[in-house]
Amino acid sequence: MQGFCSQFIGGLCPAPATAPLNLKNWFKKPKPNPLPKARKPSGKRLKVLHMSDFHIDPSLFVFNERMQKDDEVL
Repeated sequence: MQGFCSQFIGGLCPAPATAPLNLKNWFKKPKPNPLPKARKPSGKRLKVLHMSDFHIDPSLFVFNERMQKDDEVL
C-alpha cells in the first residue's frame, strides 16, 4: 500500500524500502583462474541478433521511466 501511495497519490507517502541485492547466487561457478586462452579466428562470419540487455537501474520506478522535474528539458 505504501508503494501505491508514494507513486499515485502525489508523493504523500515515502517510498518503501528496497531489499538488498544479493549477487552471490547469480553464477553457479566462479571465473576460472587462469582464464582459458583465446581461440584463433576461423575467418568465418558469425551472425548475431541481440534482442535485449538486462540491467538494474535504481533510478527507475514502477510505471515511470524516470522522475522528471517540471522545468527539466529532455
